[in-house]
Amino acid sequence: FYPQARTACLVLKGAIRGDGEGEQAFSDYLFAAQDEQELVWVGQTQDGWSHPELGDLAAWVREHRESQKGPLTTVKPRRRYRVRFLAVRPSARAASGLRLEGLKVLQEISDPASLAITSLNELKSLLED
Repeated sequence: FYPQARTACLVLKGAIRGDGEGEQAFSDYLFAAQDEQELVWVGQTQDGWSHPELGDLAAWVREHRESQKGPLTTVKPRRRYRVRFLAVRPSARAASGLRLEGLKVLQEISDPASLAITSLNELKSLLED
């Protein structure tokens, strides 16, 4: 139970391939928020899915790959998720300028029209130093 937790609607934008035995699996999944006309990375996680769900998701990522650069696979932004996060922190490495900490997938949004993608501005308003 996390009383300070917040939720957001984010888009699955990619995955990072694992090392060693997990080379065929993905170690993390990357999520993006809406910044005007583009999606920008704001966090990554593997938490919230069962092992069978992770297997299905990995297959989906391989099937819907847009590009591959080293261990990073980007996908077409077709899947939205309601996620929980514990904090928003500044990040010089991320193009969005922030990263979500304590990210966990709560559920896939089956009807994308029912919930708008969380905006980057909304997340920036929650930045903690």
